[in-house]
Amino acid sequence: MPVDFNLLQLGGIYERPYLAKLWGYAGYQALSRGVVTPAGSNYIILFVTEEKQSSLTQYDDYLSDGKLHWEGEQKHGSDSRIVNAGFGPSEMHLFHRKRHHSPFTYFGRIYLEQHHIRTNAPSQFIFYLESHYGKSGDLEVPRPDEAGDISPAQSTVRVAVATSRRGQGVFRDGLFRLWQGCAVTGYERPSILIASHIKPWKNANDNERLNSLNGLLLQPNLDKLFDKGFVTFANDGSMIKSRYLQYTELEKLGVNRDAKLRRIFEGMEQFLEYHRDVEFEKMCGDA
Repeated sequence: MPVDFNLLQLGGIYERPYLAKLWGYAGYQALSRGVVTPAGSNYIILFVTEEKQSSLTQYDDYLSDGKLHWEGEQKHGSDSRIVNAGFGPSEMHLFHRKRHHSPFTYFGRIYLEQHHIRTNAPSQFIFYLESHYGKSGDLEVPRPDEAGDISPAQSTVRVAVATSRRGQGVFRDGLFRLWQGCAVTGYERPSILIASHIKPWKNANDNERLNSLNGLLLQPNLDKLFDKGFVTFANDGSMIKSRYLQYTELEKLGVNRDAKLRRIFEGMEQFLEYHRDVEFEKMCGDA
């Protein structure tokens, strides 16, 4: 099967072995490089890891405000093809993760905005995300060189996360792919489960708002307790009860006092720590 991005969900969480199998590769090693150019296609795929293993070449790569700041390969093998992608039929797509040995988030198609070709060091590139700014001039959303500050009404990624707050959209889809049921009990009926941000939507950046590692699928009673700060979770997944909540209340709500998250995915800890430090018991005194 040829590489087909229509099979993927924007904001979805993917690992290289899954993508290799999906696209008909014999092994995931075919996708192990940072820049992948599938044979017989016009695709350029970037697999970007911000915090790399210490034994590997360190590049200054990061996502910020809908833009990818990326250093090219040390041997400059893909520089010219990336620069020329904007003038031909090539498409560039981005898979990004914060830390090595964790799944990638699919951010969709990206477009080159600026580049600085260097010979004695990795070349420097800045791409903008279609999910943030729209396509290259054929949507109502302004291009980065035409628009100053992109308002929430103009940003497609903000539309997507706003939709996800109503229980829809790419964030919810990513959580179902990751958890496949309630993060605590395993209950699976989609119409009952709520997609809850760990670090709240209003305090998160665009990357965090669509990141499935910043979310829990929860039954309504657990979602309300978590959202109001009556419970939180330790880095090992165990539930921590607020001093404002009695164990008898948990029993009446049908919540086991020994409840815990079924799994902890690498990369979740930073969001759980934020919830414990900032959101836990924040509203309990008034509730």
